[in-house]
Amino acid sequence: MNKSATGAVAGILALFLVLPLLVMVLFLGAGDPADAGTGSAWGTVGGPLRADAPVPPDLVAWVVRAGTTCKDITPALIAAQDEQESGWRVDAVAHNPPERGGDAYGVAQFQLGTYATWGADANGNGVNHPLDPADGIVAQGKLMCDLVEFARRGLADRSLSGDLIDIALAGYNCGRGCVSANHGVPPAGQAHEYPRLIREKLPKYAASPSTASLARAATWLTAWQGGPVPYLSSSDPSTYFGGYRRDCSGYVSMALGLPGPGLDTGGLAARSTPIPASALQPGDMLINPASGPAGHVVLFERWADAAHRSYVGFEQAGDGGTKHRVIPYPYFPGYSMTPYHLNAQ
Repeated sequence: MNKSATGAVAGILALFLVLPLLVMVLFLGAGDPADAGTGSAWGTVGGPLRADAPVPPDLVAWVVRAGTTCKDITPALIAAQDEQESGWRVDAVAHNPPERGGDAYGVAQFQLGTYATWGADANGNGVNHPLDPADGIVAQGKLMCDLVEFARRGLADRSLSGDLIDIALAGYNCGRGCVSANHGVPPAGQAHEYPRLIREKLPKYAASPSTASLARAATWLTAWQGGPVPYLSSSDPSTYFGGYRRDCSGYVSMALGLPGPGLDTGGLAARSTPIPASALQPGDMLINPASGPAGHVVLFERWADAAHRSYVGFEQAGDGGTKHRVIPYPYFPGYSMTPYHLNAQ
């Protein structure tokens, strides 16, 4: 993972690249809202992807998934790493001698020995290999989260010193032994430069601070005893969370900074202007303003593919509470949603 990407491996890559729609369907759980996992609130380094982040469209869903594995690792951080590791080349191979771990493969530049611990068939296509970009990127998220915990333990017992994320990044580049021997980020060399190079790339991937609604939405992913806030449709103030109802419209009202306990879906639609899908921006909504259980609202983050067939959104879902996931546009089959932009207050 610490070598520049050189060479190319064809072989199994064709299988990975000709099935992007299958990959997306598998990630979405074949269109079942209950199947896609939730993630964690944004960490302090990076954050959600900006709308124009230069991530290959077919990899956005996997970057989001990897970047929400734990609260400290973000999609923007994962993306910046992948640019540094491979320049987004899915066929990248860095040739290393066996005594240095052997060749490193794919977008996330995994050596096979390391990948054996963290890798899995993330997209369910029957192949488990770091040259499959979905497999490599998801494994990257798992490894980075574990490296953060390694760094946190070292900082706590004072065997390591420095910045939590920088130590984890250095560990990704040169390994835990290298970091432990240097009691933190090495003082010189490639591993010393690696955290700086990643941070320099963050602005092109990270959403600006103006997307405060997305940051607020993310807080509910881990706000309930470390997990997502459970869904509850109730107007009883004793059941509110942070002064807001725990249904979909209460949650989106909280994210938008509207007064608690929040508007219902009809109220959100009345306070907003319908817009075409092409005009959707981070923090806009997709709403079905019907009354009762038929109503629903999702907070839009960004498009997940160049064709605008799916998007990344936040929602409070009846089948699991707060979710951050890729959603087919406008919503899962059989449900009508319309894009809206909240009017100035």
